Amino acid sequence: MLSDKGTGMRDLCSVLGISPEDVIAIGDNYNDLPMLAEVGHPWIMKNSALDQAGFGQSHEFLRAESVEEILKKL
Repeated sequence: MLSDKGTGMRDLCSVLGISPEDVIAIGDNYNDLPMLAEVGHPWIMKNSALDQAGFGQSHEFLRAESVEEILKKL
């Protein structure tokens, strides 16, 4: 069975009994896109491959310099 980070995120949320809409995910590369699509609060890192490709402007992703910056905004 093939899996990706989106499937893993869905399965983890199910096991933990939480809604994906309440989850934050942070990505920096294309393999993170399925995971980012599953959560309610997707973040990409500034200057990452996803940011350079324009995903920070063309999608509903928030951009941050660091995980610390994200946590301070919560």
